[in-house]
Amino acid sequence: MIGSLARDRDDNERRLQAVEASARKQKSRLENELVSVQLELSTLQHKYQDLVSQIKTSSMKTVRTSDDAAASSLVASLSNRTSHLNHNAKIVMDHVLTNDGDSYNPQTGVFTCQQPGTYVFYITIQVEHGHRFGAEIVKNGEVIARVLAEPMYSRASSSTSVIVNLSVGDIVYVRSDGNFDNTTLQ
Repeated sequence: MIGSLARDRDDNERRLQAVEASARKQKSRLENELVSVQLELSTLQHKYQDLVSQIKTSSMKTVRTSDDAAASSLVASLSNRTSHLNHNAKIVMDHVLTNDGDSYNPQTGVFTCQQPGTYVFYITIQVEHGHRFGAEIVKNGEVIARVLAEPMYSRASSSTSVIVNLSVGDIVYVRSDGNFDNTTLQ
């Protein structure tokens, strides 16, 4: 029986040594994996910081916050329906919601650039069924965008926008383009 106990003890020691060796290998593998993950985390943190820096730099380039920043914004519409516009007649948006910088004249319908820069002009027209109407966005007498609404059923809306560089004194306005019938413009 003592011999049997000694063999069991030896077997248990061998199993314990094998478990300890396996645990050491697993510990070493996990430590190496931890170092690898820590290096990857460090790399990702650096990339994140670079991206944050790029975003800050990019936003500083696209959004001017200094004193030379353009201070023009305009939101205007027609206060009443309009009809019977002549070819090349200016469409005067007389209902002005926003005119920061006072660049738009609601009596003439002309936007006069006071600060050089890049501007976006957007127009939407709506006409009733059975009619059609076209309009143009004009810069210094030159057409820079067109829009046409010609509903097949009920009403139709049509929109266009244009991005344009303006210098001080440039003028922009909207006019009928002659592609119309006795349309009621809204």
